[in-house]
Amino acid sequence: MRGLYLFCALIIFIFSCTSLKRPTLKQIEESAKIEQNKRRVGEKKRDPRLFVGESVVNTDKFGLEEAIQNAKEGARADLAAGIRLRVKATIEYEVSEKADENTSWFNSRIDSYTDMVLHEVKCNYYYPCPDQDYVTGLCWLSRKKYDEYVTEDLRRKKAKVLGFLKPGLEAINGRNFALALNTLIKAGKEIKKFFGETPIETEINGEKLELNSFTQSKIATLINNLEIKPLDKKVNYDAEGKPSVNPRVYVAYREEGGAEARVANIPLVAKIVYPTGEEKIVTYGIKTSTDGLAEIVIEHIDASKNHALLEVKLGEKEIGIQPEQKFITPICHIYLHKIQTIAISVVFFNNHHRILPVGFVDEVKQTLLDKGYGTIDYAIQGERVTNQDKRGAQDLHADYLLSMKITALGGGPDMYGMCWSKASSRIVLYSIPQGKELFALSGPSAKGEHVTVSGAGWEAFSKVKPGLIKLLKSKLK
Repeated sequence: MRGLYLFCALIIFIFSCTSLKRPTLKQIEESAKIEQNKRRVGEKKRDPRLFVGESVVNTDKFGLEEAIQNAKEGARADLAAGIRLRVKATIEYEVSEKADENTSWFNSRIDSYTDMVLHEVKCNYYYPCPDQDYVTGLCWLSRKKYDEYVTEDLRRKKAKVLGFLKPGLEAINGRNFALALNTLIKAGKEIKKFFGETPIETEINGEKLELNSFTQSKIATLINNLEIKPLDKKVNYDAEGKPSVNPRVYVAYREEGGAEARVANIPLVAKIVYPTGEEKIVTYGIKTSTDGLAEIVIEHIDASKNHALLEVKLGEKEIGIQPEQKFITPICHIYLHKIQTIAISVVFFNNHHRILPVGFVDEVKQTLLDKGYGTIDYAIQGERVTNQDKRGAQDLHADYLLSMKITALGGGPDMYGMCWSKASSRIVLYSIPQGKELFALSGPSAKGEHVTVSGAGWEAFSKVKPGLIKLLKSKLK
């Protein structure tokens, strides 16, 4: 019985062995190709020099061509997701752990860097892999390329910021405040351009700092300690709009303890502000000299206005301060005062001949200048002042019209061959533009003798002049 069992088992074994089919050559080749593809995929994924994305697609669901395309796209998407996370980590490591991933800058940088490096991605597919009827797609990126596009770029940008920031701090220590302000503002611009409002952490002189707030704080301190001071607190101008002097200011930096340091090469802008609210830029391109001084060249002031303010400020645009930066910049005001100006009309009628006595006019001018008035040469049209004469004085921006008239009338010769002439005088002062007569005075009179009537008139005139000047002085305050 036992022998029968053994015989049956042997028959079954022989039958089963003879019924197994040997694998075909095609099957052997396909198995070898699968193993080869799996080995290649594994090598890529284990390569420490690469970032790799992978996707496996079943060809039963698609045609082979579509499966290959889907595998590549899936691998690229897988790599992109990994790269995006890596970019985020790199920004946090290189820039700041405090970087807020919800800010527009942070997300735009992630998008930008991710898109940038994905241009360097290489892709391939492996079929069949990891099994029959499957396609494996791989996409990879060189770590070296990643560092070049992301890590090194962030480091270079930080280095550029520090390239402005460190010289700015050195300039503060060297008391070169204009250079310090200029370079720190440039550093602030680079920070905003590269990093937006994202906090940027770095170490300066052994201290860990957030660059954005640190830089803005330094700029604000510099600006807050700058002062613009006038050397000429009040400047007069005449009826032609010409200032008596070009106003001067100086820029100083107020140091700890209250000491002042003059600041060279600081750009300034100046404008005239009139009582009506009108404004006029005086000049561009003003900079303080090596001793911190600046002369404001004023070509013309509106003489129809009796006063104005000259406003001198930092040249914010020239320095690089942006409108959105709300720094409190220093400002200086200089009072511009129009000199009370008198239009002078001096006429000498010598025996009905109208004459302009130039020498006497100069004496009158000097008298008025000594009293603090400005003067304008003027000539009335007739023998008396008319409304038209007053309007003409107003057109010249005069505040007063002074009419001085000397009349000499005579005759002769007498039995000795001498002619005579008697001179009378009159002074009238009008306010302009009202045209009101402020005073009208009869001046001194005198008699002259000469061999000619004209000469006698001039002699009489010479005797009248001192009394006229004395009378004029007594009436002017």
